[in-house]
Amino acid sequence: TQASKKEMDNFWSMINYNNGKKVFPVLITYMLDRREHRNRWCVPLENPSIPILLINGNLDPISGKHVPERYLELNPKGNVFHLPDIGHYPNVEAPKEVLSEYLTFRSKLF
Repeated sequence: TQASKKEMDNFWSMINYNNGKKVFPVLITYMLDRREHRNRWCVPLENPSIPILLINGNLDPISGKHVPERYLELNPKGNVFHLPDIGHYPNVEAPKEVLSEYLTFRSKLF
């Protein structure tokens, strides 16, 4: 899915708010952070102490279909909601579906 021109303009305004785009170079450190904190981040996903729902856009070029597949290898009892025609920002690209699935997941917890 593609954002409209108005949405893109709004995203750009938010990025630039309070000189926000200056933080982008700092954010890319997540690649190094992933290596450094792998065990600390992965172990809780393999054996979570709380229920987790992974909502994933399968067309995401970074964390597409392969991420939930790997997650289910690590945690076969994991909860995954696939959005087959959605990319990197499911909450923006399919907000109704994301909210609906999240609320369904939550309703099963209580």
